[in-house]
Amino acid sequence: MDVERGFFSPANALDVVRAVAALDGSARVDTPDGVLADGGGAWRHLESPCALVHPALAPAIAERLRKTEAELWKLVHEKGAGAIAKRLARARKLDGVPAAQLLIRRVPVPPLAARPLERMPGGRLMPGADNVRLLEVARRAQLARRLREIDGVGEALIAAADVALQESVEALCATFDAGPAAPLWEPAPEYRERLRPDGAPAPAQRGGWLDAPDPARAIGCAIGRDRIVLVFPWAVLAIARASGKVTQAAIATDLATRGLDAGEGRALFQRERLYVWNLASGEWESGYGDGFAFVAFVEEHELSYLVDAPHGRARRLSELADYPIIAAASGDGRFYWIEDKEGNGGAFESARAILVERSRDVVADARDQNDDDDDEEEEEDREASWSYSPQCAIALGPDDRFRRFFDGVYHDGARLHRIAPARAAAFARDARSLLIVDRERARCFTLDGAPAPGGEFSLAPLAAALAETPSLAEAAADARAAWSRRARSLVLPRA
Repeated sequence: MDVERGFFSPANALDVVRAVAALDGSARVDTPDGVLADGGGAWRHLESPCALVHPALAPAIAERLRKTEAELWKLVHEKGAGAIAKRLARARKLDGVPAAQLLIRRVPVPPLAARPLERMPGGRLMPGADNVRLLEVARRAQLARRLREIDGVGEALIAAADVALQESVEALCATFDAGPAAPLWEPAPEYRERLRPDGAPAPAQRGGWLDAPDPARAIGCAIGRDRIVLVFPWAVLAIARASGKVTQAAIATDLATRGLDAGEGRALFQRERLYVWNLASGEWESGYGDGFAFVAFVEEHELSYLVDAPHGRARRLSELADYPIIAAASGDGRFYWIEDKEGNGGAFESARAILVERSRDVVADARDQNDDDDDEEEEEDREASWSYSPQCAIALGPDDRFRRFFDGVYHDGARLHRIAPARAAAFARDARSLLIVDRERARCFTLDGAPAPGGEFSLAPLAAALAETPSLAEAAADARAAWSRRARSLVLPRA
């Protein structure tokens, strides 16, 4: 058995020290790309620009510093392991090993054969949890190294990068212990209560807009067998597919659609927290009930996260390098399409918070599959471009291929089908139908083969009611209820 393997599954603390000592100094990986490169079957390593604490060495380190393990981890997670290096250098040895060597500066990179790529939903071979964690260590080590090379970078910023690298090494060790199929969640208990559904959205005059949008401009939608749900800047409406009648309506500002439950009787939305709307009663429910995974997308401090709200877990999406421009949940909530403006990211599986298909691969495939290069793309108006592109949609089809809708084009995983520009779009839970909403219509398509029209509704009857909604955003409850009653008398004519 390779000595280096002791780093990930140590029988005792000295196994880690021996594993680090066995690493060949010349077999170094300097970039994230190098992690997935063929190393000729040999063990390699990532070099850290700062000292790190291996979880298996924490008890010995804490003992030598006369601290509890909790006190040690608190210090390391606040200031980095460098804060204890000088004091540890003067501490007593561990079975002949100088105490200073209990801090590590190399992280082993196992041969590719020991961590093969994983066949993901959608059919792609992608890095599993073990490789994702190695890539995260490589990215954070690279950042910590670059910060040290830039003149004038403050110590606080460098310390923060060191702490992030320390945390990624801890996550790497935990993942290798759990196996390559492990989820990538990390504890984040603060989100459990923060995102918990708690009745109706609080009245709000203004959402996340620089300029107030057209109140009749769709910003989201959902499609079920019997109903469609349309989301506007200040209102949400449920509409019967058979008759076009508005069955429920509510004043609610700036909601992002997160799908329908398995019975298609409730819709999930997100704003500053999660919201569950009962499509039969019109009530807003409270608590984490059945029917939804309640996985949310959160952006804060210029970083992007997937959050498993009920379990108080989160994962920072290190695959994204810039601000996200797409954050669309599939109709069943199993997947998120999250992508930044540089094309980084792609389809993430909600259950494991893992990237299962890269957007760059999809773009490359789409170019190869497009036989219609001479057609000019129809342009949807780009004014007031809505955050996170509600005109983008994703679903995993029954053929285990991802289906996407973007820029007026439906991509079934094998071919491109140009349909029409849209303001909002959504696939059904089973991915067999698609709803797109433009200025004037809500249009349904069936997807058994090439997309075929499945009925459409004129949105003209909604115009007057939606024009009222900005003034009702902070109105009294009885005024909002009166608007809801009036809206429920409307019927959208079928084309």
